Amino acid sequence: VLSWNEVFAATILTIQNRTLPAQVLVTLNQSSEPYQFAGGFFMMIPALIFILFIRRYLFNMWGQVSK
Repeated sequence: VLSWNEVFAATILTIQNRTLPAQVLVTLNQSSEPYQFAGGFFMMIPALIFILFIRRYLFNMWGQVSK
């Protein structure tokens, strides 16, 4: 949640010298819908990769839930 707040603050408060996520959000907002979907997908990829790597660590730490 905090990282999204930082992205939105950077988007709103800066006009020049934006960070990459803030610039991507502004650019995607001005583009057509297929580009918005593609941009949103590519912005999710780093988070998904991080989750896949950290998942094994979390399962080892907390134990796997079995049915």
